Amino acid sequence: MHDRLPPFSEGDEQALLGCILLDPVRVMDLCQREKITPSHFYVPQTKCVYEHCLGFCAGKGAKYLNMLNLATFMEGEIQRIGGSVYLERLIDITLTASHAPYHVGIVKQKWMARAVIECGRQAEALAYESDNGWDVLAKAQALFLDIDYTSTLTDANEIWKHVEKQWDDAESGIMPGIPSPWKKMDNTTGGPPIGLSTALAAPRASRKSYLLAQWAMYLGEQKIPGGYFPFEDGNVITMARMISMHAGLSAYHLRIGRAGEEKIAKAKHASKHVVGLPIGWHGRRGLDTDQLEAIVASGVARHKWKWVFGDAFKDLKRNYNRNGNEEDARQSKHLADIAERYQVAVVFTHHVVKLASRSQKEDDKPLIMDDLRGFGGILDDARQVIFVQRSGDRYALDIQKNSHGKEGYIELRLVDENIGLFAEADAEKKEQPEPVKESQDSMPF
Repeated sequence: MHDRLPPFSEGDEQALLGCILLDPVRVMDLCQREKITPSHFYVPQTKCVYEHCLGFCAGKGAKYLNMLNLATFMEGEIQRIGGSVYLERLIDITLTASHAPYHVGIVKQKWMARAVIECGRQAEALAYESDNGWDVLAKAQALFLDIDYTSTLTDANEIWKHVEKQWDDAESGIMPGIPSPWKKMDNTTGGPPIGLSTALAAPRASRKSYLLAQWAMYLGEQKIPGGYFPFEDGNVITMARMISMHAGLSAYHLRIGRAGEEKIAKAKHASKHVVGLPIGWHGRRGLDTDQLEAIVASGVARHKWKWVFGDAFKDLKRNYNRNGNEEDARQSKHLADIAERYQVAVVFTHHVVKLASRSQKEDDKPLIMDDLRGFGGILDDARQVIFVQRSGDRYALDIQKNSHGKEGYIELRLVDENIGLFAEADAEKKEQPEPVKESQDSMPF
């Protein structure tokens, strides 16, 4: 099977070169915009000619490129392709330079097919060399995704187009990052940036899992697809919590059989809304970051994910042969790499442990950066660090690091402590479902 010739079209490769020699300025500009490289050519002669076209244009400019100048520039290399007669034939077989876009398209398609074949061979080799199937899957998916030559911006004009689009989107009200249910946070920070990682840090009993579930549900309702990894509580509890939020009911009462038929019916009706949201559920504990990357790669390719939420960082599978801080730093760096490679906003919750040097009297003091577990590596990789501050029944999102926007302090209130929905503290209080009465010792938090 491997003895078959890979896909290529010698006629289109030659015709594209003929177009270049007929109208070098316009066609070389087209090739630059389409990011045509020598590797797109399969036939040795056409690849050689295109390499020298690039070299000539880089040194002398495309407007001086023609058959005679190119033959002189190639010097001894001209004999490799059969002499200047080969260049003459390229022009003879080309009807018009206006067909260049068509030939570019064919050349790119054949190159893409060859790249897929090569990635398949590399993936096969990886599978034979490794005992870790998840590691093979992650690396193989990365190989195939890297075929997309548009993923890396190197051309100044293309970079400018992205900058211009960001500005125009911002003026139209489109955020640079992913939005949240809390407008003040969006206006302050611009949202967790796509392509970068964010740390959402909180102490025990801060209801950060409820907050993250509300955020994920909001994104789903905005038709922004993403992947949700509720490692700490699992898919079942987390989905039940989200359904309860949408229905305005107590997830705890539903779980222990204290809701009643009417409220169960209401919750079941709400489930249709939540189940239909564009959210990928992946709550299996014990995933390492390689396995996580494999799932993210698939989610981006198949479902166009824009965000990845993880609850919590501590539940990622650890390499116990490493020092704890070194492992935290490695995992944090890998999350940042995943965000950049797949152009998603990665938000992971982190537990905080106050420094031993901070006395017990400081337990009610606000959290600081040094309280973040494994803070050194995490702070280096996370472009946003958001603390969930809690003092009694008062909550706040405290943005203490924001590399691409402002820092800020957004006060929140629990709309209903039994449901777990958060709203901005100064937002107008809307009519809410009647709260469910619970004894203090039955509270699940």
